[in-house]
Amino acid sequence: MFPRILGAIVCAIRLPQRRPRPACIRYVSYKAFICDTETTGFSPGRNQIIEMAIQEASCFAGPTRSNPQHISLLVNPKSHIANQHIHGISDQMVASAPVFATQWNRIVGFVQDRCGPGVAPLILAHNAKFDVRMINAELSPAQRLQLTHWRAACTLVGFLRPMVPLKKHSLAALSEHFGLSPVVHRALDDVRALDEIVARVSQGREDEILQLLVAKSFPFVSDQHPGCSCAAQDNVISRLPKDGPGPSRRPKSRAIKHAGSVRPLSDSSATHSGHEQPHTRDVQAITPTWPR
Repeated sequence: MFPRILGAIVCAIRLPQRRPRPACIRYVSYKAFICDTETTGFSPGRNQIIEMAIQEASCFAGPTRSNPQHISLLVNPKSHIANQHIHGISDQMVASAPVFATQWNRIVGFVQDRCGPGVAPLILAHNAKFDVRMINAELSPAQRLQLTHWRAACTLVGFLRPMVPLKKHSLAALSEHFGLSPVVHRALDDVRALDEIVARVSQGREDEILQLLVAKSFPFVSDQHPGCSCAAQDNVISRLPKDGPGPSRRPKSRAIKHAGSVRPLSDSSATHSGHEQPHTRDVQAITPTWPR
């Protein structure tokens, strides 16, 4: 009698159902882009983006590496720009520019036109957490749904800081170190400077550097269904692995833990192969073993 009563009680309880998610497409390779934004401040949700630029990463671009394509757009924030002294963008310059939603759709079109079937975008940025948070704060649920296969990687934490022996690794300090033009804090200028820095550090080791960046990448958006809040995105990004070893930063998934490893960079690394197709890597070949 007791098991029947218990079974009836369990059946009467309505367990919450998970929201269905859209079917996922398996992406087998990545194409790298370099992105930068200029904003009215540093607080996602309270400050807005006023300029965006994105360019193919030249050292990973295959046949187009000598002439990487780019797009640079001003954005009307519908608010006063109080930090014009930093980037030189005034209210008058953005007065006739479209709003973020329109300009972001152009960015997405630019990226997707350069990614073939089964190729996912890998968005590289210097201090990528900031740019990703600012962009996610302005994305609509429908726009988030378009980006479920996008990945982002930080060139500062995951790449340049451990490889370039400097006390400071800001874009200005790196540009001075490599003898480039001074940083002027305009999106396209910063993108071109970062592209040149990445190309110089990656010279002769493009395969291994791209492998490293993909291994340290994270989802561009935090969830694959519409309605994901910016707070959820910040929560995911705040728990991303930081640079350097540590037991608390090791992923819990055994599938990831034992899937493969990223070899340390060395002078004997493989050189750029010069494929005619966009420079990409197979996902199964680059799944990393996180540092112990």
